[in-house]
Amino acid sequence: MILIKLFTYDEFVNEMEIGSQLFADPKDANSVNFSSKDLEKLLKSAGMEIEANTADEKKFLDKLVQWTISTQDVLETKDLEYLLSIKNKFPAILDPSYNGSKIAYRGTKIAVSKLAKLNFIKDGNNYIAQNTSILEKTGKRGYSSFSTYNDISRQFIEEQYYEPEEVGQLKQIPVMVTLQTKNNDLLFNPDFTNLFSKQDNVEDEIFIVSPTYKPEQIIFYNPKEFKEVVEDYGLWEEFLEEISGAVELMQKINLL
Repeated sequence: MILIKLFTYDEFVNEMEIGSQLFADPKDANSVNFSSKDLEKLLKSAGMEIEANTADEKKFLDKLVQWTISTQDVLETKDLEYLLSIKNKFPAILDPSYNGSKIAYRGTKIAVSKLAKLNFIKDGNNYIAQNTSILEKTGKRGYSSFSTYNDISRQFIEEQYYEPEEVGQLKQIPVMVTLQTKNNDLLFNPDFTNLFSKQDNVEDEIFIVSPTYKPEQIIFYNPKEFKEVVEDYGLWEEFLEEISGAVELMQKINLL
């Protein structure tokens, strides 16, 4: 018996249909803070011609707008992977370093037991681990968002500091991770993605398109504030006694 695999249309067609330009129709710009003229300026600065977007391009841009509203899994990994493969052809649209940004930031949570194995250097109110061996996962969707504006990550961390209700929630600590914008797996010029954002604040959002990545830096943001919050919740002693690596980590950042 010969078994024949039947492919769906989406499995068979893996590449977006694009024109000679990419996302080059100012009429499709859709932002709270910017207008079609801003996309025109970006295209002109890159020597790109204005061109009507294809149906696939319009579909992707609609999903990008939806992402900024809900951050649900509306973007398809195969589309991001295809765009990553043509990043060098359209750097004004797809290269995060095009606008001069050097560093990409992400607020995330990492297990205390992993952080305890790192060596931290004090930097103002923060502690930084350089060139870490920690491998971060982007989850089942295969991509995660970063920002070239570090305040977005800082806001995430500060919000997370005030969420613990029981000691089990402290197995992971909110931290800031960074990558160089020249990382081959980072996608989008933030000046472009801002033109399709429905957020009131400019977020300079870009994406890492890979199942895993190694942060170049892990920043423990203002750990004194972290300790104060945990103490206010009455969880400090439990944190030290019950969470693996807690004592070692707190000793490394001079909180014990």
